Amino acid sequence: MKKKIIALILLVVAGVIAWIYTSNDNDTLSGFETEFAVEDVSKLTRIFIATTGGLTADLKKKDGTWYINDRESVRQDAIDFTLETLNTLRIHSPVPNKGKEALTRDLASRHKKIELYRNNESKPYKTIYIGSANQTLNANLCLVETARKGKASTPYYVGKLGHKGIISPIFFTTDKEWINTKIFEYPNLNFKKLEVLYPLDTARSFAVVKSGDDITLTNPYNGKAYPRKVTNSFALNEYLERYKMVHFEAINENFSAEKTDSLIATTPIAILRITELTGLKDSVLVFRKFGDIKNLDNEKIGEGTDLDYFHGWHHNRLVKLQRFVFNPILYVKEDFLMEN
Repeated sequence: MKKKIIALILLVVAGVIAWIYTSNDNDTLSGFETEFAVEDVSKLTRIFIATTGGLTADLKKKDGTWYINDRESVRQDAIDFTLETLNTLRIHSPVPNKGKEALTRDLASRHKKIELYRNNESKPYKTIYIGSANQTLNANLCLVETARKGKASTPYYVGKLGHKGIISPIFFTTDKEWINTKIFEYPNLNFKKLEVLYPLDTARSFAVVKSGDDITLTNPYNGKAYPRKVTNSFALNEYLERYKMVHFEAINENFSAEKTDSLIATTPIAILRITELTGLKDSVLVFRKFGDIKNLDNEKIGEGTDLDYFHGWHHNRLVKLQRFVFNPILYVKEDFLMEN
């Protein structure tokens, strides 16, 4: 009796599975219509992202570095995750036959289009159309188009292997989401010299010269070294650790060109400059930012120095600098000198 019941259950299960595949008009999950993943992302040299609402992001790889819209280098974490996503796209489930026609129309009218180019070719070898999310919010309706086969007729719900959410937000379409916010990033502290200059009070300025593991505190204007016996080497080493990662928050898009020119014509409160081992220099100018002063109820009670942000001038652009990041590196010479 038990054997008959088990056999009956197995028969019912097999029938349900057969019905699911028949109802979806998909006898197999194979063929170009299912080829969403990019097997070798190292060959990609351009990723063009566009929405039906008119937003675009054009990512191009030049000499091993990715750039957004031919202007700014992109955040490494963002491009790495995007490439990983493209490599691990997997079909989550077929689209039920009952709603396929309506979902296909919806995908055609609202989607993100991801054009993928290999080896600097002028035409995309593959395009992925990403539409609405499924009800469980772990996959998006997607359709693939290839240069050889054209556009597929059957969409699928597609997700990222090991990723619990939907995939459409991974493909940013605004510059500010892609732009690399790095100012200084030296994980191994492999630079030649660091200068922290205070133009309004030059006596507070200092420089740190590195030679291998040896570091020397110097006067940045005449190069004279301060005696080691009065230099707090522990504090100096601890301070340099903060240059492993110094980023700005965002590009300041609220200032007009006229206001920007007026600001950078003033004297900065600080100039931070690093000379790399190659001799190349990078720097950021720090300016005081003025804003509203608010009480504990977030009500404006006056105007004064912004307690959360500085203005920064980096690579010929105005950026927002968090005081949370910059206050800990705006040290002065006296912070490293001990009394005799």
